Amino acid sequence: MTVTFEAWGERTLVTLVETGFPDDALRREYEKGWPAFLDAFDDWVAVP
Repeated sequence: MTVTFEAWGERTLVTLVETGFPDDALRREYEKGWPAFLDAFDDWVAVP
């Protein structure tokens, strides 16, 4: 996985790129989990 951070005005843009899946079926399974992870991550890093 490659993670990059870029200044985006007063914020930071985080880009995650995951590669190397052996097949599309496994890649699709990983895609299903990302929304829940990103929602939890957003809550964790949110500025009060």
